[in-house]
Amino acid sequence: MAALCDVYVNDAFGTAHRAEATTQGMAKYAPVACAGPLMAAELDALGKALRSPARPLVAIVAGSKVSTKLTILKSLAEKVDQLIVGGGIANTFMLAAGFRIGKSLAEPGLVSEAHAIIDMMKARGASVPLPVDVVVGAEVSARARANPMAADQVGGDDMILDIGPKSAAELAAIIAKAGTVVWNGPVGVFEYDQFGAGTKVVAQA
Repeated sequence: MAALCDVYVNDAFGTAHRAEATTQGMAKYAPVACAGPLMAAELDALGKALRSPARPLVAIVAGSKVSTKLTILKSLAEKVDQLIVGGGIANTFMLAAGFRIGKSLAEPGLVSEAHAIIDMMKARGASVPLPVDVVVGAEVSARARANPMAADQVGGDDMILDIGPKSAAELAAIIAKAGTVVWNGPVGVFEYDQFGAGTKVVAQA
């Protein structure tokens, strides 16, 4: 693909971290590779927020996998006052904290990395708040029934697909007191309304 172009422009900040043919591969082999105006603006805003933030500085990092955002998580753990994790990333952190997560998306092989990030935050007097309640389903689909429950009540066949109302309220309170918020990724499977309440509450905080 790179041989077909004169200039490769990546303007997708949200996927630029992925080691895939259309991101890393194209940037490596295209004659000229550069960031587009939207990505440049995102990087500029992020740089300003992290260089001289109004405190408290809160980062929200969510999505499906710790592995794709591990470098980001470690870097933020050195800077932020609160590191909020969501989605599949939060499930891995919940495993690290000793919670059962049933059939939820997670990366058990990265539990030690999650532990290390939690310890980094504690050493700085900061924290990684984990859900106290969750919303589970039997499958990821529009017809899946949403069942709210305490975080320590997740069954073996459950899939955590959103944070619960108590957790959402706790995160909203943290965000409301923040001087700066940096956010990447939804905290639940917001594509389906029954699993989108947590992300909506966080967005409106």
